[in-house]
Amino acid sequence: MSLSVEVLMATYNNEAYLEPMLDSLLAQTSPFSLIVSDDCSQDRTVEILQRYEPIFEGRMRLHLQPRPSGSAKANYAVLMELSTSAHVLFADADDVWDADKVRRTVSALQRMEAEHGVDVPALVFSDVRLIDGAGAAKGDSYWEYKKIRPSIAQSLGGLLVCPPMLGCATGANAALIRRSVPVPVDQVTGHDWWMMLVANVFGHVAPMHEQTMSYRLHGNNSSDQKEVKLTSYAKAPGKMAAVRHGMDMRRLQAQALIDQFGDELPATARARVERFVRTEEQTFLRRRVTLLTGGYLYSDLPRNLGMLALA
Repeated sequence: MSLSVEVLMATYNNEAYLEPMLDSLLAQTSPFSLIVSDDCSQDRTVEILQRYEPIFEGRMRLHLQPRPSGSAKANYAVLMELSTSAHVLFADADDVWDADKVRRTVSALQRMEAEHGVDVPALVFSDVRLIDGAGAAKGDSYWEYKKIRPSIAQSLGGLLVCPPMLGCATGANAALIRRSVPVPVDQVTGHDWWMMLVANVFGHVAPMHEQTMSYRLHGNNSSDQKEVKLTSYAKAPGKMAAVRHGMDMRRLQAQALIDQFGDELPATARARVERFVRTEEQTFLRRRVTLLTGGYLYSDLPRNLGMLALA
């Protein structure tokens, strides 16, 4: 059964939290199809998915990877290739969605398409609440936890350095999915950040100033989600190497835009991307001048101080 909305979920050894997530999908107030790609789980994840499959009454498609993809981003890249719907949401297997998350996300996408057209790439993203492994509240806002200004999504310079969202809180239209695949997995830090960069360059990105789900912090998340504090830079061991490695990854991801789209990149965007990539070759002082004058900055003071001091 094909619907105009798809939820894409990548799974790998998620038995501990998968059932509450699937229950929250079943409780959605708007219709959708679910595509799950399992990355060769070694626990009961596939067993749970197969048990839930008939409960979705033909709206669930289970894809079993023949061999491990190597990462969550690679697994999501597979899912994006499988997608055929007008609107797409991305789900982590260990969270809990609000019952109207699909409805609100799709409505936001439809408003963007009404303004810009369905053939223009569009991405929306919301804030989320934070819970721990037992489901207890840890915070009302991911944006506050990470010191995020969602408006940074409108600035290509800032977006090359800092993604202001979680992939599980995003929604994309078909035009963006088509533009974003194939995902250059070996060059990007995540399918979600890549999609937001593509949307910024070729279309539009808009924040939803509301929470649509509860994001579970349990210590084994696929992405590191530590709270942003100045002390995390002052005291963390090996921080210099970590910051420099992070900047190398960001430059590699920026280069992927050039490699994948070449002359299709608007001239202004290409110049901005190329200037950021060239910071690798610059002297200590010149690099910092470029980062500051080019707007290649985080939306918070602690990470900017860490980047400017260590990168």
